Amino acid sequence: MPIPKTRLDYDINKSKSRILQKIHAILLFQFGTDIFSQLLKMENTTIEFSKNTGNMRYVYLNKERIFSYKPTVGLFSLSVAGAKILHSYTNPPHHRVMVLSEVEDFIREGKSVFTQHITQIDEELRIGSEVLVVNEHDELIAVGKLSIPPSYAGLSVGQAVAIRKGITK
Repeated sequence: MPIPKTRLDYDINKSKSRILQKIHAILLFQFGTDIFSQLLKMENTTIEFSKNTGNMRYVYLNKERIFSYKPTVGLFSLSVAGAKILHSYTNPPHHRVMVLSEVEDFIREGKSVFTQHITQIDEELRIGSEVLVVNEHDELIAVGKLSIPPSYAGLSVGQAVAIRKGITK
């Protein structure tokens, strides 16, 4: 069934600058920083849309995917490339979950982070936030989604971060 042209979220026919404004607003809300606004310009950004719904799906910077749009929640999930950008432009502890060095290899393999392995966490994070998982030397080891409130860090209550992708050395 073709998508009606009158649908409000039908992004394909909107101008690229209008879509970039939407992306910048979401990123500012989600990450609280405008670093991506400085990087995402008209000439180096590509946006891929769903053929079925017409909604935004992926955002590419210089032909490398940095975000995936999640229309059910209206936010982005970070790819490894997006995580590296966020990591390089922010200072600890922003957007970070720091873990013990002894579990670093397991996390790089894509295993979950458990609460007892956390040494430091950004207190401004919320459940469902995109997080950068770093070791004790602030080296990026994985990207994932926070499963618990930051106040639970250090307790033995279970999974703290669902790892989306581990970053090998």
